[in-house]
Amino acid sequence: MFDQVRATSRPHLTVFSAPPGWGKTRVVQEFYRALAARQPDPRYWPPALVPRADESANGFVALTAERKTVRHRQLEIPAEAQIPWLWLAPASGRLGDGSPAPILDNLTNQITRHLPHLLNRLERRKLLARSTYRLIAAVLPLPDILELAETVADVGDELIQAHAEWRRERRAGQGPRRVDYGDEIDRGAQVYQLLRTLIDSSGEEDRLPIVLVLDDAHNLDPAAVSLVANALTGDLPLMAIATTWPERLAGSDEPFPRYLAGASTSLQIRTVQLGRLTDDDLISYVLAGHPSTDPQIAARLAERADGNPYALRLLLDAPRLRAVTRGGRIALHAQDVAQLDGGLNSLLAQHWAELSLGVRQVLVAAALLGESFLDHVLVAGLGRVRSSEGLDAAIASSWIRPTDSTTGTLEFVERLRFRVAKDNVEDTLSPEERTKILGGALSAVHALLADDDPSDARRVLLTLHVTLALAGVENDLQKAAASAYEIADGMRSQHRRADAIRYLQHAVSWLEDSGHTGSREHIRCLLALSAVERIEYDRARGEASAERALKLADTHSAPDDEQRISARCVLAWARRRRAEPTVYASSGALIDEANRMLEELPAPSPGLIREVAAARAALAASDGDHERALALQRVVLARCENDFGRLHRYTLGALEDVAFQSLRVGAVDDAIAARRQVLARRTELIGRMGQLQTASARNNLAFTLLQLDDDRSLAEADQLANEAYEMWCRAYGTDGIPTQRARLVRSRAWIRQGLLRETRGDEAAAEELFSRALVETTAVVALRRDRGPESLAIALQRHGMALAAKRDPAAIGQFEAALDLHSRQLRRDRSFWLVRQCAVDLHRAHVRLGRRAEAQAVARLYRLPQG
Repeated sequence: MFDQVRATSRPHLTVFSAPPGWGKTRVVQEFYRALAARQPDPRYWPPALVPRADESANGFVALTAERKTVRHRQLEIPAEAQIPWLWLAPASGRLGDGSPAPILDNLTNQITRHLPHLLNRLERRKLLARSTYRLIAAVLPLPDILELAETVADVGDELIQAHAEWRRERRAGQGPRRVDYGDEIDRGAQVYQLLRTLIDSSGEEDRLPIVLVLDDAHNLDPAAVSLVANALTGDLPLMAIATTWPERLAGSDEPFPRYLAGASTSLQIRTVQLGRLTDDDLISYVLAGHPSTDPQIAARLAERADGNPYALRLLLDAPRLRAVTRGGRIALHAQDVAQLDGGLNSLLAQHWAELSLGVRQVLVAAALLGESFLDHVLVAGLGRVRSSEGLDAAIASSWIRPTDSTTGTLEFVERLRFRVAKDNVEDTLSPEERTKILGGALSAVHALLADDDPSDARRVLLTLHVTLALAGVENDLQKAAASAYEIADGMRSQHRRADAIRYLQHAVSWLEDSGHTGSREHIRCLLALSAVERIEYDRARGEASAERALKLADTHSAPDDEQRISARCVLAWARRRRAEPTVYASSGALIDEANRMLEELPAPSPGLIREVAAARAALAASDGDHERALALQRVVLARCENDFGRLHRYTLGALEDVAFQSLRVGAVDDAIAARRQVLARRTELIGRMGQLQTASARNNLAFTLLQLDDDRSLAEADQLANEAYEMWCRAYGTDGIPTQRARLVRSRAWIRQGLLRETRGDEAAAEELFSRALVETTAVVALRRDRGPESLAIALQRHGMALAAKRDPAAIGQFEAALDLHSRQLRRDRSFWLVRQCAVDLHRAHVRLGRRAEAQAVARLYRLPQG
């Protein structure tokens, strides 16, 4: 597969799924060994990820040294060696709250090690441009940039200057920015773009291949999953290898399993279920290390390990077996073997008991902080208690290991060991010792959070701070609430709304418990909570939090405080429920009041101006006054252009809203112009965001062009929809949710093109296009049967169009079913734009089927324009 990826520049993801200990990591290690053996001399990469000397021993530390090892801890590169390929293996894990740990700083740290060689490679090809330095400055953390500037003397000044420019532009809100945790731009796409710039700048056939290893991929955070999706969409020679457990894939809502389930039909993703080794394989392994052992005893030992090679190796190193092993013979009887417990948890518990008390104390202290933790925080906690051994001894035990030397991040080697340590906390440390350790850790967290470090280490700190607050050791609950709010803000940008709600609820509760009810922080948290609840659940769920925020703002805030206006806008969004007329009417009153209060402010902030104008435009659209909504959206766009810049997400969103409202009022040319701008600006952002982020803009422009009937527009629409389809298909497969959108737009383009062919007498070409469209819509309807009513209604409408094109009376039933979903489940009346569009297509279907009377009845029922 590596050679195929290298030759075709078509990226690929292979997922190895098997229970712990079945050999997933060993497959990766052997692949690396085979790859390393093909290097020219002098060799850039070491011959193996784990030295043979370490593998030959059965000792527990040696066993653990290779366990989950998919990257080099220390890499010494010969001075004259040329890099043949790039091996990247970021560490994935879990934070103290069980959420995925951020890994992109660890990944960029690995890239930094190879940047001297990558930059020299570009320099030799005369492709090292100023834009390369600027992208490095925007993506890499400052410590990595400073280290690189010292390492590569020739480019050090350029990097420092680019970083200084980046800082100035960031303060001014201009230019490419590093995507920090919680920022609005997807950092995974930006890291992909850095790789693209370093690897793909030449456009030559000898582009440098990349191997990206994602061990325990079920732990990946959304940014890392975005990196994978962007990589599969592009044309870099990138081979991604992921390992995971079967039980973590089935029905999981975690980012990577959810992505994998949605991309199950991607031709660039392959899932391999690893089988267990045979009994003969395991018996041979026992006899290879202990050749004088009775084969029957070897067979029984393999059976006690339940076919798990890792468990078998741990069993052979268990104290009881070591005691009876002499001269290559395990001197046990069958009944002795039957009494052995070969389960992984039991074996790890036996090895835990062999650790010194001092090492166990360090490990349980680390477990208090989470599966991933910072060394300086742990050391600060341990400083409060007397431990006979330190962190170095704990690392030497191979139960924990460093993952990022820049940030000082460590992790437990595997989750099983973390659980063993966690389960032994009470037996190893007294309640007083635990309190002291957590208190010391808390002091370190306070000091480090004050630094405002934008790296992934901050996310670890914030989560640890919240974990310590939940453990009851944080007395300053206002600080804890600030950390919880910052985490929630980042989770909102990653669409992890359920987790964001949980953290916002903690923040609200802590502010109330600490006597800060009605403070700006408290109101801010309530408003954020309402917004997330509204999107995650429904508008009604967000009403209580917004209503409370408004009452508190009016009671505690100054008359000119912008929070009072913002609270009215948020509550109006929650009350914009057309099925409840009285509640809906109150939303309009709130928006009018917010606008009046805004006009009375002497110098309102740009964000508030945008918020109120956007709320007014959305309300006008809900009222069916699309002309007024469009005028207001143009005001929003102008404000965003002026206050936030042409490439800001607010501006791009406002531009898309202008296009949508233009379509509603029939200003098709204006809608096309706006969506061309969206596509052009998103393409301009590729330097930060990656190609995948333009797919939606292409699909939306294609849909808009379909409102025209000329060959040129329809051909362009077909091309754009196909481009979006190809991008989404690579990342999500033919049946992926985004890909379905492109399939529906493609089918509509084929129908429109077929109708044109039909009017020109080319019946055969028209029929072929209609048939292609019908195949697509039939498939998408089947895929959307179990999804929400709105997505199914749109699919049924498009399917009805395809059936009508073929003059199949079954089309009417599809339109009626779609309208029924709009009416009964979505509670939309005939003035709603999507309902009217569906009615227009139903009217056309009746006309095409020769049912003039039915067509006239539909026109009257839905008040469609005559003629």
